[in-house]
Amino acid sequence: MVEQDDGQHNLGDYATFMGPLNFNSIVKPTIVTPNMDIKHALMHLVQSNQLHGLCHENSYNHLATFFEICNTMKINQVPDNVIHFSLFLFFLGRECK
Repeated sequence: MVEQDDGQHNLGDYATFMGPLNFNSIVKPTIVTPNMDIKHALMHLVQSNQLHGLCHENSYNHLATFFEICNTMKINQVPDNVIHFSLFLFFLGRECK
């Protein structure tokens, strides 16, 4: 038996989540090499250029600087995007998290 939708809904209909349960589509890639070591100096450089989401900040400039800093580090058998993912939380200021 199929219910027909008469167009009337109550508040409870909107309070129930009926979509897929995938809350985070960003998955950090697995690292295949044992020598993944991010130096504290690199983390400090990234944190000195944090994006806080303030109206006067230019997010494009912050991201460009973030990628420039990340690209100064190369690790054998580790893709660049893994380094970017590892450092991205240090890039976001407290207001953005």
